[in-house]
Amino acid sequence: MRHYIKFLAYNISIVLGCMSILLGDFFIILGFIAFVSFYTVGDAILGNDLSKPSFNYNTLLNGLLYSSVPTTLFLFFCIFWITTPYQWAFMGALGELIQYDFNEAKANTSLAEFA
Repeated sequence: MRHYIKFLAYNISIVLGCMSILLGDFFIILGFIAFVSFYTVGDAILGNDLSKPSFNYNTLLNGLLYSSVPTTLFLFFCIFWITTPYQWAFMGALGELIQYDFNEAKANTSLAEFA
């Protein structure tokens, strides 16, 4: 089952990236540092996986493969939202649902966090 987890790393990194973008402000930089650290330290410690496992659950692999498209589209949605000057009503409603003001975080995000 360990071999299936490595196919989930892309989806997890995209969701965490979206969270850091939506939180805005300095969380964008912290998310980038965490992303780069996770992959560089993981690559340095674990190295290449040269084993040839036999995968019995192809449906699970297909699910992970096809779920990468919606997560990538959600990432593009988050990037598009944070870079537009407009306030979207959907983000205000989502902020009220989870008690976080995304529009204020977007307003407090400076150009340095985008670079």
